[in-house]
Amino acid sequence: MRSKKEIRKEMRTLQVNMIQTSDEKGMNHPLTIQISQELDRLINEYMKLRQEK
Repeated sequence: MRSKKEIRKEMRTLQVNMIQTSDEKGMNHPLTIQISQELDRLINEYMKLRQEK
């Protein structure tokens, strides 16, 4: 299992990628949506780790 620190780092990377993709391709582009969904998955994983504390 990944650490909270690793997840936060990946979340930041996905946030930047999502913003760049939405600027280039639009908010409703399939790639923007895919990155957003992956970011949502990571946020959920991170929140679960925080609750286990």
